Amino acid sequence: MARRSLREWSRYSLLGKFSETLGTRFFVLALGLVFGIAVARLLLPEGRGLLAVAVTLQAIGVQLGHLGMHTANTLFVARDSKTLPQVFSNTLVISVLFGAAAALFVGGWFVFFSEETSLDAALLGASLGSIPLGIGFLLVRNLLLALDQVHVFNRIEATIAVSNLLALGCLLLFGAVTPITVFAVSIGTSVLGTGLAIGRLRKVGKLLVAPDLGLFLEQFRFAYRSYLSCVFSYLVLRFDILLIRHYGGAEEVGWYAITSNYADKLLLVPGTLGLVLFPKLASIVSAQGRWDQTRRVLGPFTLVMLALTVVACAACYPIVRYLYGVEYLPAVAAFLFLSPGIVALALSSLYMNHFAASGMPFVVVYGPLSGFAANIVLNVVLIPQMSINGAALASTISYGLVLSIALLYERLRDRKRREPTEPGTPPGTDGPAEHPRANSLE
Repeated sequence: MARRSLREWSRYSLLGKFSETLGTRFFVLALGLVFGIAVARLLLPEGRGLLAVAVTLQAIGVQLGHLGMHTANTLFVARDSKTLPQVFSNTLVISVLFGAAAALFVGGWFVFFSEETSLDAALLGASLGSIPLGIGFLLVRNLLLALDQVHVFNRIEATIAVSNLLALGCLLLFGAVTPITVFAVSIGTSVLGTGLAIGRLRKVGKLLVAPDLGLFLEQFRFAYRSYLSCVFSYLVLRFDILLIRHYGGAEEVGWYAITSNYADKLLLVPGTLGLVLFPKLASIVSAQGRWDQTRRVLGPFTLVMLALTVVACAACYPIVRYLYGVEYLPAVAAFLFLSPGIVALALSSLYMNHFAASGMPFVVVYGPLSGFAANIVLNVVLIPQMSINGAALASTISYGLVLSIALLYERLRDRKRREPTEPGTPPGTDGPAEHPRANSLE
């Protein structure tokens, strides 16, 4: 009886879903750490660097090709589950057409601008060919969240993590651990996850119908700002990998991949907070009420991120030295340069969730865009002088710029909220109330 009550609590209450999702993320994180360490030791820095380039190309292609529809899919199906068949059919078309276009663009860009294409044809082809699959997986699994299938979503995430580790063990057993085979494992597990998600969606009802262009255009009206925000935010996070490869070599990329992966573990905290906080903010009609809620979280969250970052800096050397090996020690100094930027990025993500709940103003686009532009310029200047430490410093400055823009924008908004817009209208109100999620794009 107690076990049944606990299961129902984890599936149906907001706190229960958060706890289950956080627990799943830590489980996936632990398995991912084991997987990453094993891959790094088996491939060595050069092989790990080649794999990092392939993964980065695929991820950039997915970011370019999803059009922000993962946001719109969740929003539309959550509001009306009867749109699921049309949304699913549109998802297939988007994955194939825009995935292929993104693959051609990314592949052409990489070949044209890379002085020496270090990826062989097989690894480059696998990276580009997996872009439509990656878009499909992203869009399909978000439909589970739209249908409140959080438990199924978490199970699929855990299944993928376990499958990755088991497949790597099989490769090791047969002596077949190479960058291309490890990348093939990630493709296979994504296909597995997509299949499991589609299997669950089929239990809801019929999925395949004729694509609906009208629905697509209606969704895209909501999605494009989210799309631009996601693209520029991701490029700020990952574009430096490609510039390190351009100015350095595969070994330097391998070192920086460890730095980035270590930083990603800290970013799990703001990611989980955003998952819980955004629906709460979106349900508050008053602009002043949304800001009051954000401000209540901001102080404790800042202290937590500062404490976690200090601990991560102290633990970085022993973790890299004893888990990854001495050949990866250059990643330690790079992380120290990056650590202030991690705090800035975490805080800016909190502000971006607040802005998204307030109707997705264009600051969610030009903030990350400014950071991306600064990141490119700074990387071009600093990487030739400081190698991966320069890339880390460039990222820290860029994240600080994004946070500064968010702080300035919120200060201006706060001043405007305190000024009555019409005679008799109290400060801090927005006028006629809309549906709390009418303008929400996340």
